[in-house]
Amino acid sequence: MSIRLALVIFTGSLVVVGSGYAIAARSASDLVAPLEAAAADAIAEAGGEGVTARFANNSGSASRHPVLFGGGPLDEATRARVAKAVAAIPGVGGVVWSDGTVRAQANVPTYEPLHCQEDVEGLLRSSTIRF
Repeated sequence: MSIRLALVIFTGSLVVVGSGYAIAARSASDLVAPLEAAAADAIAEAGGEGVTARFANNSGSASRHPVLFGGGPLDEATRARVAKAVAAIPGVGGVVWSDGTVRAQANVPTYEPLHCQEDVEGLLRSSTIRF
């Protein structure tokens, strides 16, 4: 293969990859913009003053799984109502709060306690830990 042909193939592949990335980025912003607007309305209707929804993952890429920020002074029932209102928007995936992992799945917030202490006590009852 000649160097010129290799250069043409390489340049063509860069154009294809770049175009694909640009289309994906535009599609992602087209997806997120209406979700953000609908979430802002749902949060306001649910009484979530000071709460915002971010439709992006940790690396900044668009996501349909929003993270809710703010709402520290709100009681748990209001926080649950806000999360459920956002989760009810068509196209929205799982909703989590930035300060925890409570998902909007029920009328009342549910918590899964950590069972580390119970696990350690069970291990100690059945065997001895030696160092």
